[in-house]
Amino acid sequence: MKKTCFKKVISLVIVMAMVIGGVVSSPVTANADGEFPSSFDLRDKGVVTPVKLQNPWQDCWSFSGTAAAETSILSLLGMTNEEYKAAYGENFDLSEKHLAWFAEQPITALTNPTQVGEGIHTFKADTNPQAVYDNGGLNVMVSTLFSSGVGPVLESFFPYRGKEGLTTLQYAEKYPVKAMPKVIEYAKAALFSGRSFETVYNELKNPPYNAETQPMVDYLKNNGYLEGYPDPKDLTQEQFEQILYKFYLDEIRNKTGNSEYSALDDWTIPEANEQGNANRDIYSGFTLLDGNTLPDIVVKGADKKYQSTSQEGINAVKSELMKGHGVSIGFRGDTSKPGEVGTGKYINLDNWAHYTYEDSQPTHAVCIVGWDDNYSATNFNDGHQPPSNGAWIVKNSWGSETDWYDNGTGATINKNNWGVKNEEGKHTGYFYLSYYDRSVMNPETVVFDTDFANVDGNFSVWAYDYMPSIVSPQEDTTIHTTMEIKTANVFKNDSDKPQKLYSVSAKTSAPNSTVNYSIYRVNDNTSNPEEGTLLGQLSGTYEYKGFHREKLDGSIVIMPGESFSIVAEESAIIDGEKKYGCNVNSGGDAEISKAIGAPSYCVSVVNPGESFYYNAGSWKDWTQVIPDLKASLPDGEHYVIDNFSIKAYMVEANLDNAQTTDTVKVAKAPKTGDSLLDLLLQLFL
Repeated sequence: MKKTCFKKVISLVIVMAMVIGGVVSSPVTANADGEFPSSFDLRDKGVVTPVKLQNPWQDCWSFSGTAAAETSILSLLGMTNEEYKAAYGENFDLSEKHLAWFAEQPITALTNPTQVGEGIHTFKADTNPQAVYDNGGLNVMVSTLFSSGVGPVLESFFPYRGKEGLTTLQYAEKYPVKAMPKVIEYAKAALFSGRSFETVYNELKNPPYNAETQPMVDYLKNNGYLEGYPDPKDLTQEQFEQILYKFYLDEIRNKTGNSEYSALDDWTIPEANEQGNANRDIYSGFTLLDGNTLPDIVVKGADKKYQSTSQEGINAVKSELMKGHGVSIGFRGDTSKPGEVGTGKYINLDNWAHYTYEDSQPTHAVCIVGWDDNYSATNFNDGHQPPSNGAWIVKNSWGSETDWYDNGTGATINKNNWGVKNEEGKHTGYFYLSYYDRSVMNPETVVFDTDFANVDGNFSVWAYDYMPSIVSPQEDTTIHTTMEIKTANVFKNDSDKPQKLYSVSAKTSAPNSTVNYSIYRVNDNTSNPEEGTLLGQLSGTYEYKGFHREKLDGSIVIMPGESFSIVAEESAIIDGEKKYGCNVNSGGDAEISKAIGAPSYCVSVVNPGESFYYNAGSWKDWTQVIPDLKASLPDGEHYVIDNFSIKAYMVEANLDNAQTTDTVKVAKAPKTGDSLLDLLLQLFL
């Protein structure tokens, strides 16, 4: 259950610079009467990082979530990206690779011996470990991972490239034999009309050619690829492969340039670093405070069809943007990755204005950074224009002509001619998305704090819920009832050092929920998490559902061998009455996932004595409740249900000074804005 941080020094440097330089600013908010300006752009605040290129993988969700995190953290630090760059010599840049890799790496004993095997499993992982980067994902995976202490980490720890750092072009030039499968794959789409290499080669050997093969032969001949070779019918297989290889290199040079790193390189991340610590558990001093699931922008009926656009959802996104938080969303794009041939069905490629005008599932994830209420509906495609003006300003992950860089080998990393053009006529990587787009789903923000950057002792997250929820983009397994329900997790200090409890967290199931926390010292193997010594109580109310963390003052100390419980009672006004609620991460098992063609499946590890559920006046072990819960769900036998998302954020205490207490107290720490002076004093005293 314990995860140790061993990279605190970087966060200390950042936080120290923030305080010394006095670069602490208040968040921007709506004006006093709650109205929003007609337009707003976080780029004007300097807290939006450069546009990146997700190639060669389909991991847009990681780029969307990381872009939102980068903007949120810069806003937290009160620094612009340019100020950060001036101080540290590089852009503020978090690792998408680290997030995407560990999203689908099951838990090992290095992270938590009791939960080994839990997580998302990729069907192809045994033969192709890098398949995890092409599996896609949901925004909720971002907050699930961050809340579990999986990063965020700086890009320099795990750069978005393979071990050799070769671009697609460089790798193909260096390893022509290894690149040949990719050459054939490309030719299949670009020259073969989807046919196999064997089929096309056999047709070359037997003229006259059909209507599919003749145009290919003409193209190769007219562009000089057949010069020096015999008649096409006399080509050996090796010669034909060499012709295709030359064609492939030219295509890379002329179309995608030298802007992306090769997928054929080794992108795997070792389970442990050189010190034997889990690479999964590295972080760079920024700990998730809130993972907010915002109200839906699109209102759908029972038939899952579009009904209307929600003003509540629009206002929530605007409110979060004005707080300095990027907003991750999913939507239906014309294409799902750069390089695909789009039809322009939904996007006007002259104005880069997108409007999905029909019911459709999301295929891509992006980050909203602003809005323009007056963006004209006439900017969208003729015949399919939205009902009114207004659009989001959206940061994509398909590169740009403005934010690319030379990596020192002549490569133009992140360069691509995509997005709205600037005054110089260069593509910026941004686009406009109509307020009325029918496919927008799962708006989410992530909010961080630096409260663990300067603690005296190793920081760890104690948790049991490592499996992200992937049942659907919007829902997980949720329980709401007018009867009182409570949830709890029990943890044991199995280390040889006392541990201070500095934060607790839960995952709320409804907006405007209040969570009352109670912390007890309990006996081993307890069946009642409230049967023990009450150590502290606190509560928090949260505007949005999702992951939320509350700070304590560190006065609760758990000695080696001792167990403690965190009991959470969540309630909210739903449909006019008070209801108690809880939810857990859930997903599909291997059988159902394989049947629907999903690339991965979920595994949970729920052991007796970890999570408890209070209902009808008594506590039950969660392992006893799960079978009944699954039986109540359609296709419930294929649901994989995890432990409760109740976490303890612990810091090793000094054994000589540690004291335990039986005194009940409210042990809530001051908010970040009130503790900067304390932070400064701790850094220098």
